[in-house]
Formats: sequence, structure tokens, C-alpha cells
Amino acid sequence: NSYIIRFAPDTPAPIRRAHVAWIESLERLGPNDTLARGLRHEFSLAFKGYSAALDEVTLRVIRSKPEVADVSRGNVTVRVAGDTIMPGAVTTVANRGWNANRVSHRTFKTGYGNGPWMHNGYLGQGATVYVLDTGVNIRQPGFAGSDVSQAKNFVRGSKNEDINGHGTMCAGVIGGTYNGLAPKAKLVGIKIANDEDRAACDDTVAGIEWVVNAPGNNNLKVISLSQTGFTGRPDVSSAVAAAVREGVHVVVCAGNKDVDACGVEPSNAHGAIVVGSVDAFNKLPTMQTSLEGTNRGRCVTIFAPGSRVPTLSTKNLSPEYHYWGWGTSIAAPQVAALIANRLSEVGPLQPGEVRKWLQALGTPGQITGDLRGAPNLIAFSGVG
Repeated sequence: NSYIIRFAPDTPAPIRRAHVAWIESLERLGPNDTLARGLRHEFSLAFKGYSAALDEVTLRVIRSKPEVADVSRGNVTVRVAGDTIMPGAVTTVANRGWNANRVSHRTFKTGYGNGPWMHNGYLGQGATVYVLDTGVNIRQPGFAGSDVSQAKNFVRGSKNEDINGHGTMCAGVIGGTYNGLAPKAKLVGIKIANDEDRAACDDTVAGIEWVVNAPGNNNLKVISLSQTGFTGRPDVSSAVAAAVREGVHVVVCAGNKDVDACGVEPSNAHGAIVVGSVDAFNKLPTMQTSLEGTNRGRCVTIFAPGSRVPTLSTKNLSPEYHYWGWGTSIAAPQVAALIANRLSEVGPLQPGEVRKWLQALGTPGQITGDLRGAPNLIAFSGVG
């Protein structure tokens, strides 16, 4: 399963580096630590390119990339022209939360009951999702099967763990086998909110900068930020916009107060993916009809499930204990998970490309309620 990939001669160095970093991120070992998939060698003397162990699906993705001139195996060269990407095998997982059913189906039988979740095997491998919140409880058994860590604490006087539970709630729809939508992504907790779930502007900006400067390709990083209503300095919206310019995908919650998202920080940040909330009956929740409402307006990018969403608790670690999240705080990380899955499938992307993909793919015209200029789009995975 070893191949040699040659880059087109005019490919800029940053694109080559990003491509190779993506291949490195896909590494998987086989029996006796043999390389089942991943980078073998990088070449620059006779030609610019690399060799890698590849599976058939990854190979087809590589052949589709414009920077690739040809792909060869042994003494047989397979030209790129005319090849098409074949999708991965679709898997149906029964009895998952209504939200997983909703984002993987165009047509959805409304209601809060469990249903099938469909995916194509691209579940975040190679991407990293940073949850900037109250921390993540890595002892929660619902995260089984995922690479979850609590990396950094920017809150003075607080332990580097999730006491409040808001961060674990958000992370529970990204990682783990209970209800995670991107269980193969690397999930990293960054504590920027204290144990009362209050985030200071400077702690939040420091957390954003930490992610931008962390090792790895920024085009494979996703920030999930479910903190809203900042009013001080330094300006969180400016930091979000700067992270997007650096290539990081930043997903923020729209807020829950039934107001215009353009008047709320950081949902007014240029380039951010701003996520509003929709319930299991395709309605916009309000503060009068639900535990949490949703902000709306032209600054909202897309809507995602945000009422009674099954997730994880930091305060009760029993596998029999069931916990639900409400509001745009739980909607945003689901979109972050879908972005991680997209990066897993096609490799590094610019934030603008991901925004276009989300909006082009979103399920249109099913939301009822006053959108106030927001797009009538529900997040869709593209599978199902």
C-alpha cells in the first residue's frame, strides 16, 4: 500500500507543507508497529513530493487535489486526470440522540426520541477540536474511545479541571462513544471560564492565542467557543477574527437571549461560524417556550440542535446517568464536530472554504419562526 506522490512544479511551499502535514496526521500503525497509513518519506532533490502508506479512500482524495501532479505505485504511474472521489462506506448507528439523527438526515421525523445516526467513517481523525470553556472532565467514561485531554488553564485560582460542567457538556457532543459526532478527533480542553461559568476577556483572548500558536497545521484546528456576552477588553471578537485570518476554524454560539447576534460578542466576529439553536420540531426556541432561546439575525451562519440534546455531565460519572444540554452552547460544538469530520475527509481547508461548505450543504427551508435575517439552514453532515 505504498505510493509516491509528486507535487506539481509550481505548487507554493505553504500548500506543500500543509498537504504533507495532513498526511502525517493520518498515521495509523498496523501489527508489529508497521505503518498501515501515513507518511514514509518526503522528497525535494529530484522532485518535490513524498511517499506514503495509503488506503483506497485517502488515495482517491489525494488524486483529486490540484497540487498533485501524479501518483505512482511500483513502476506503474496512475495519472490524476479523470479520477473522481469515491465516498467512504456509510455506517448506520441505531439509537443515538435526536441531534445525531437530525444532522445526518435531510428529512427528519420530528421529536426528541432517539434515532439512527449515519456517518461515512470520517469522524475527525487528523483534526483537533479545542473546547474553550470551563474545562473538560477527562475522567467521564462517556469519552471512551476518544483522545481527550485538559491541556491548559488560564483561570487563576481554579484547578485545571471542569468543576462547573459547562465545558464537559459541550465536549460531550464532540468526543466519546456516547453521543460524540467526531469521536476520532483529538479533543483538547482549554479552561478560560471559571467554576461559576464566567469567562474574563483577557483569559479568553489568551486561550485563543494559545491555540493559534500551538504546534500543528492551523487549517486542521477547530475552536469551539460557547461563551458569549463579552463587553470588556481585550476585545474577544477581534481575537476570534485574527484566529480565522491565521487559518483556524472558529465556531461560536450565537447566544440565548432572542436578540440580534450582531450585537453580541463574539458572534459579531468577522469570519466566525456563528451557530443558532433549533429544537426537535424545527422551531426556533425562545426564552418563553424553552429553557434557552436563540439569538438570530444576519450574523448567524447556521442552526443546529439546541434543545434537550443528550450529552455528558461532569458531576455524575455513572454510565446510567442521563444528562441533556440546552441552548446555543450545545448547538455550536456539534457544528465544530461536523467541521472536524470534513477536515478528516478532505484534509486542510481554509475557514472560508468551510463556511461555504456548511452553507451549501445545510438543510434549507425547514425552520419555523422569525429568523430576522438569519439563513433558514440546519447543519447537515452530508451523510444520510
